[in-house]
Amino acid sequence: ALVLLAASPILAANDPALEAEVDAYLQPLLDLDLISGSILIAKGDEILLAKGYGLANREHGVPNTPETKFRLGSMTKQFTAMGILVLADQGRLRLDDPLSKYLPDFPNADKIKLHHLLSHTSGVPSYNSVEGYGEHYIKPWSIDEVIEWFQDEPLQFEPGEDWAYSNSGYVLAAKVIEIASGQEYADFLHEAIFEKLGMEDTGQDVFTTVLPHRATGYGNAEREIYNAPYRDMPFTSGAGSLYSTVLDLYKWDRALYSDTLVSKELLDWMMTPVKKDYAYGWFVRDELGHKLVEHGGAINGFLSQSQRFVEDDVVVISLLNYESTFWLYLNKSLAAIAL
Repeated sequence: ALVLLAASPILAANDPALEAEVDAYLQPLLDLDLISGSILIAKGDEILLAKGYGLANREHGVPNTPETKFRLGSMTKQFTAMGILVLADQGRLRLDDPLSKYLPDFPNADKIKLHHLLSHTSGVPSYNSVEGYGEHYIKPWSIDEVIEWFQDEPLQFEPGEDWAYSNSGYVLAAKVIEIASGQEYADFLHEAIFEKLGMEDTGQDVFTTVLPHRATGYGNAEREIYNAPYRDMPFTSGAGSLYSTVLDLYKWDRALYSDTLVSKELLDWMMTPVKKDYAYGWFVRDELGHKLVEHGGAINGFLSQSQRFVEDDVVVISLLNYESTFWLYLNKSLAAIAL
């Protein structure tokens, strides 16, 4: 209880100077109705800004707040990667295990290691490029059914020889978690990560669940705002299925500076680039003259970004429920303001 109390950013007031600067930057976008979401900026254990902007639901006029829940899209991958690392830390799998140990019938599984799945070096094509993707992602398929659909696609390259971003690789990693742990993917993450960190507002997004404070996602076509198309979120298990809040993601950020979840050695593995600046669920690069560990996500009406300037102990988190074309500019500008 004391740990959760200490980590609770709700208790802290926003830094007035920083809040004024961020507000001034965002105001033109808000005036033109080109952005909505929640933002958090922190340094170390101090929350400098945690604030919602625009509406979480336009039909009912509900504003965004730091407690609003947003879909994370590909930010999910860092939690899937941590799930694999937790199992490795427990001795229940090894990062150099071949996929064939868990899915012996998957084509080329003897060549593909778990390390390849997490670092996008497996050569398994991303399901986004598989025929029928737009028709299938609305279906309530299990992880097994999704894998069966894409498994016969030929490898893009021999595992380990190149890099290509692959959502399919992370679906396979989610299945490995289920086999190695004996639990459903979402249940394992809840027990191994979210519950331990007090992330009570993070989990698998399921359409039929009544989820308080869940934002509605929106798109924009020729200045006409519309409700984002439906998709079945568990279809993307491992790759893009989770929801969270800026406050919960701050707790996650703090945990990544400690051995709360896994050993320091495995944490270092998680943050060490393999190819194309990609580690395990994170890009690691220099930005604005500072070391940046970051990952974003985009999924039907939602955009997410976590920027961890690890040598400065500064984090900038933005969760949007609007497909804003200003997203990349916004994140870079918020980082510049924070630094």
